[in-house]
Amino acid sequence: MTPAEASELRARQRRRAIRGVRRSAVNALLRAAARTDGPTAKGLRVAARGLERTLKRAEHVLAPRRPRAPAIAGEWDAARAVEEYATLAASVAYRLVPVYQPLVLITQAPRSGGTLLMRLFDGHPECYAIPHELATLLPSGLPLPRDPEAAWKALDHPMLATWFTGGLRAGKGQLSDDRTRYRFLLPPLLQRRLFEHSLAERRPDSDRGVLDCYLTSYFNAWLDYRGAPSPKWVTGFEPAAILQPERLQCFRTLYPDGRLVSVVRDPASWFVSAGRRNARYQDRGVAVATWRSSVETALRLREEQPARVAIVPFEALVGRTEETMRALARFLEIEFREELLAPTLNGQPTKANSSFPVEQTGVIEAPLARRDELAADDVAAIARELGALHTRALEAALVAG
Repeated sequence: MTPAEASELRARQRRRAIRGVRRSAVNALLRAAARTDGPTAKGLRVAARGLERTLKRAEHVLAPRRPRAPAIAGEWDAARAVEEYATLAASVAYRLVPVYQPLVLITQAPRSGGTLLMRLFDGHPECYAIPHELATLLPSGLPLPRDPEAAWKALDHPMLATWFTGGLRAGKGQLSDDRTRYRFLLPPLLQRRLFEHSLAERRPDSDRGVLDCYLTSYFNAWLDYRGAPSPKWVTGFEPAAILQPERLQCFRTLYPDGRLVSVVRDPASWFVSAGRRNARYQDRGVAVATWRSSVETALRLREEQPARVAIVPFEALVGRTEETMRALARFLEIEFREELLAPTLNGQPTKANSSFPVEQTGVIEAPLARRDELAADDVAAIARELGALHTRALEAALVAG
């Protein structure tokens, strides 16, 4: 075993150990929250999410992935490569297109269709579409640093370097036999140089300005990004945000002009999909508490800002995609186009991010039948606990459920 292979083996072992601790500790807190209610339950859920984020960061620091770029034929002139890279950076910086548009935040309970909605916005010419979960791009605390190095550390997505080398999978943990990865030409060094350049030029005096500089560096450094000819929005997906009050507050502070879209899935159908993907949701109490918290938060936000918050039924998004996307186009005041009907990643058709095997690209209707996989007693029990809240959500939705 070479030193590099030994190092990667140790990193894998550390990753497994940290993930084991994370899952057991977070699940224990969520189970405890499900057995109580009121401020205690809320505090336990907040503690669980905070612990999960902390241990994920620890995993990236203590056991980072070291992807290897495939070898290419021919000799490599290192000096010329450095010169060429410097020319590339200067050329992109000279023609830098500023990104300052407000964010459309897609957020709801995991396994509710947020990835599909993110992909449907991908090809629209009025949307800068971020093709992965937001993670650090939706901060959990403000103010953001003004120092370039500290700001980069706070905002840089920990997986970008891995995706640049190995490609971006259309769905995290996709269970299809097809493990296709999509080319994602966002060079980390180029992006960092553009970020520092943008900060130096703009000298932002607000947190929003710092984040705009980062997004400017992100979309300008993405070398084969198809672009948004007439951008009006940045679209981004972060499923956990609706369960994290501090991140929702940061979103509202950073983007008072932003919009929030929350997809609500039939709770019995959601229970099947969520439990298959993540063992924590096989615990009925944890699943019920998660779904309830997500939907109650979406309803509260819509009551507070009805013009800026939309609730979308999952069953309508999947079963009546055109009707739903037309309604969302009106909500966002963008033109309805055919691109809104096909999920893509930078223009390339993608498969669903399903908890079940998927064979074809595009919108699939199989998830509409997931509730049929539950026993009748389970469906009835979930309806007793969550049926009234589900009805309220459907009554407040952008389109009929």
